[in-house]
Amino acid sequence: MALDLKNFRQDILGKSQAELATMLEVSRDKVVRMENEPGKIELDMIIKLAQVTGQTLEELTGYSKKLPNTFSVLNKWEKVEEFKNLVNDKLLSLINDKNAGPINEVCDNFKKIYNPAKPKIAVLGMSDAGKSTFINSLLGSNELPAYWTPATSTNVHIKHVSDRPEYLKEDVIILDNENNSILIENLTDPEYYEKHKVSSGNLDLLKEFCTRKGMYYEEDKNLLIITYLDKEILKVCDLIDVPGFGTGDRTLDNTMANSTQKIADIVIYLSPSNAFLRGEELQFVRNTLNILEPLERKDNNIISPLGNFYVVASQAMAVDQGNLVSLKTVLDEGANRLYTDINPDIWEKKQNISGYEYSLDILRGRFFTFATDKHVLRDELEIDLKRLLENIPSIVIKNFQQQLNGFFSKLRVEYQSKIDFNKMLLNKRDEYVKILEETITNMPQEERINESLRKEVLNKIRALKSESLSEYKNRFNRIINEEHILGVIKTNKYSKKKQDLQRLSGYISGELESKLENVLVKKSEELSDIIDTYLKNVNNNINNTSNNFYSVNVYNNIAFDVKNAFASGLTGLAAFGGLAIWASTLGNLGGYILVTQSVGLLSSIGISVGGTAAAVSAVASIGGPVTLGIALAVIASLSTFAITSGTWKKSISKKIVKEYNKQNALSKYETVINSFWKDTERAFEKADDEMKLAARKRIQSLNNDINTLDDAYLSNKVKMYNKLVQDIEQMIVFLDDLISNTVDASHA
Repeated sequence: MALDLKNFRQDILGKSQAELATMLEVSRDKVVRMENEPGKIELDMIIKLAQVTGQTLEELTGYSKKLPNTFSVLNKWEKVEEFKNLVNDKLLSLINDKNAGPINEVCDNFKKIYNPAKPKIAVLGMSDAGKSTFINSLLGSNELPAYWTPATSTNVHIKHVSDRPEYLKEDVIILDNENNSILIENLTDPEYYEKHKVSSGNLDLLKEFCTRKGMYYEEDKNLLIITYLDKEILKVCDLIDVPGFGTGDRTLDNTMANSTQKIADIVIYLSPSNAFLRGEELQFVRNTLNILEPLERKDNNIISPLGNFYVVASQAMAVDQGNLVSLKTVLDEGANRLYTDINPDIWEKKQNISGYEYSLDILRGRFFTFATDKHVLRDELEIDLKRLLENIPSIVIKNFQQQLNGFFSKLRVEYQSKIDFNKMLLNKRDEYVKILEETITNMPQEERINESLRKEVLNKIRALKSESLSEYKNRFNRIINEEHILGVIKTNKYSKKKQDLQRLSGYISGELESKLENVLVKKSEELSDIIDTYLKNVNNNINNTSNNFYSVNVYNNIAFDVKNAFASGLTGLAAFGGLAIWASTLGNLGGYILVTQSVGLLSSIGISVGGTAAAVSAVASIGGPVTLGIALAVIASLSTFAITSGTWKKSISKKIVKEYNKQNALSKYETVINSFWKDTERAFEKADDEMKLAARKRIQSLNNDINTLDDAYLSNKVKMYNKLVQDIEQMIVFLDDLISNTVDASHA
């Protein structure tokens, strides 16, 4: 369709021919000719008209490009729901038993915590990489604004309409996401929603709030947009459309992209095929790969190495009209550049987590092409993504069964202990009374000792902070050093071309980030030993009276579970600091469940959210934004650095050192370290406070049980718990049978 330039100028722009000529930097006569012969307007002129008027090519010409067929993936999450429903029915049969009151609360707690989550797929990339177009192709529709110019200006979470809370009726909700504080799972609470709500309505809101042409773009607010759509792919995953990196006009875009990296289970990074992984892009991709938690576990699941990481050459038709040989060369060279520039510490960390060794071939296997115009250019990507999304539910079901078995096995032990407690109370009430009296008498002295032990731990945490600062300063100075940088140039064979200088800067920043992680993880491991010793001392102190009474062969029902209570005290914290490594030893069951950390895909497929892997990733995520910001500033300075002498290696080494000093890089990293250990102090104090409060409540509960429960009541309790133990044993058998039938059906 030809552009009706005259009507567009008069009715839409309200400009004269002379004014439009000035905007386009052409003569008035040129405008007159274009209005008289609109069919002869050059494409370059139409593109320029779009740029200066803020319109899209589609809006100017009325052209609408046909989308490819909807991305098709089997909804195996139906099997997950079927499994959950069968388990829930069985749980209800237990809960409805008139003697099953005690199991009610723990079963409800389990169902709340172990709610398998669909994977979140974040689509990342530089501005104008075609992210929104890519997502629209997966959806098979044009819901997201996608233009030739950078479109998305805020994070857009796209979920299936069935995931929408019942009280919500709108298709789009806009939330204030200051400090990236929104937890989407909390939107089931209407009060939480109202507290953060900015607006709501239909899909038209997307143009106003999430495009660069929207009326709210200039407000520079960190918003979170959630769109609920009835699309097949959203039954098996959530999609996140992220503002482009490196737009240069809004640092907020980089902030939002960084925050999304931390919650993504799968990352698809798009880079235009005709400028693939160039310049500062490599820094973004390295940062993304470092933060992304690997889903693969060599000994535990069938997900392939780096299986949740995709690097995609988008707009693939731009390279030699989509020639496969030419595109293979683009992907080969891009993978080689990225692998060369990734610090070995990152691969070592991932190997320690997953059990896999990561080679160039493995990384190259995660590189794909994409074009909406040609099936052959997107088929490989779609097949791989389809396989991943269809494999995840089977892994979820298997893990769900294992978690349930572990849960009920622990519950069986707990109820058996209650049987023992009630029997012993029937037979030895006088001894229990004596122990309780001595315990209450000793409490003031115990609390004074425990307070002294607490102060010792806090002093040790502050000492670890000082040691971290000192060690990192030494490592920083060894890296931001001319001789070291010269060695990196030689080892990695960097040239003085602009692209190589940018890669050099990125490699140096990666070294700094890795060393930061190494220092904090090492000191966190030292803290773990300190915490274990502290809890052992507190345990001996609190349980001294009862320990003296019982032999090792008698279950101690009065003894307070110090470790359990301390771990439970971490519940609800957003950051554990150095305690993340200590928490990695606890698992996800029983009193060790850290509720706010256990939701999401990782726990759903059996990757312990408190595991060492997650702890290391948490450390990586806090340093990542600082590293990225400094690296981009240094890269920008190198882009304008003129190398005129033959000693370019020394010149560039001096320049990098100078720029890191100019950026006050060491001071910024020290701020990260101070914040990390401040979080550690807060986490320790909260957990310790909660543990000691629980100890006092435990004494009050025991006092009530020992002094008020009569023998008839205790005898009935013994019968009730015996019945519950039998029911739990039946539940374990039921789960073993159920998993076999469900997994077989899911593979059919």
